[in-house]
Amino acid sequence: EMLLSLLHIYFLRFTHIILRKLSKSWGKSSFQRYRDRVAAFYGLEKPSIYCATIYQDLQIPMKDGTVTTALIALPCDENGKAVMARRPTILVRTPYGSAAGKRFGDLFVERGFNLIYQDTRGRFDSGGEFFPVQDERADGRSTIHWIKEQPFSDGRIGVHGVSYMGMTCWAAGASADPSVRVAVPVMAAAAIHPVAFAPGLAPALELVALWTYIVFALQRNPARGGMLALECALNRRLWHTPRMLRTVAAACDVLPLTEVDVATVQERVGYMRLAVENPDLHSPFWEGRNELAARQLPSPAGKRCK
Repeated sequence: EMLLSLLHIYFLRFTHIILRKLSKSWGKSSFQRYRDRVAAFYGLEKPSIYCATIYQDLQIPMKDGTVTTALIALPCDENGKAVMARRPTILVRTPYGSAAGKRFGDLFVERGFNLIYQDTRGRFDSGGEFFPVQDERADGRSTIHWIKEQPFSDGRIGVHGVSYMGMTCWAAGASADPSVRVAVPVMAAAAIHPVAFAPGLAPALELVALWTYIVFALQRNPARGGMLALECALNRRLWHTPRMLRTVAAACDVLPLTEVDVATVQERVGYMRLAVENPDLHSPFWEGRNELAARQLPSPAGKRCK
């Protein structure tokens, strides 16, 4: 069973890349059938226009001069050159690596959008220091302003994301910039303190340690970290996930709590230590580090989307 699970994961990881390369020799009709199947998998309608996608690296400056890196998916012509027609742009800001945007670029480009996958501050090749939530609102505003000025943008921007990327979506969507026409955060809170601390100010230690383990694994070894993330997404416990669970379980027994970071990732992690030392939401530490958007969903459970 473990061997079959491993083969299944590797199949999902590489099939999309391989089929895109083979599609060049299959001809137009085979390429379209493949794209239709991908669209059906995600519950999307068939695209009205089939087109090839080209990916380019970007550098996006923030207001304070920090330069972040990103990947953009654009339509390309038959010669493989990017078509810089003005189109609406979808923005995803992620701490997990912008290379993941290559898995989804076709789906957006074929439906008339550009897609930008941006590494958040301090992650991968982006400059600055990564401190969850702290800079997301300001960096989201800077990114939106930059996109509006680019030749590929028609001035309309959508922001999207799941989990922490959904939190950056909240942050960018709350920028009050009229260019942001839609924000679609998925499984994401608009404030971090209720996620990091349970009622009574007890820290959600296991959750924070698990997330930190994955964030550091992706940065240190993208291939291994990617497999870990995939195992978690598919709920498959093979090699990387059991090791993570053992490490985090042992770390959560460590005292004092400020040392849990070293037990989890073998180094001091500023945001973990400072959060544990400042559990009270009303302490100065949380000013500017809690709320991503001053907008709450209608109910604590949020909305369900079909």
